[in-house]
Amino acid sequence: MMYRPIPVEEVIAALPKKEQEAIAKRGAELVARVERRMAKAQNAAEHDANFRAKVQEALDDPRPGIPHEQVKAHFAKRREAVLAKGRG
Repeated sequence: MMYRPIPVEEVIAALPKKEQEAIAKRGAELVARVERRMAKAQNAAEHDANFRAKVQEALDDPRPGIPHEQVKAHFAKRREAVLAKGRG
């Protein structure tokens, strides 16, 4: 005896209406979840591309670098100004 595969649509059509609706609702939820994940992946890819472009732009900048100690001193002054502002 040969068996033929039964299409999913036929199986679902044979179910009670309430179960069909539950399956349709769950299917819509899964589609929405996949769409959200795809959008998140797209955003991550765009962010990565933008970040890489900014890093390359910085690497290609012809201006001389700033010594580490000078940068630390600059931000220490800024930090102190913010803290003083909060105290006063």
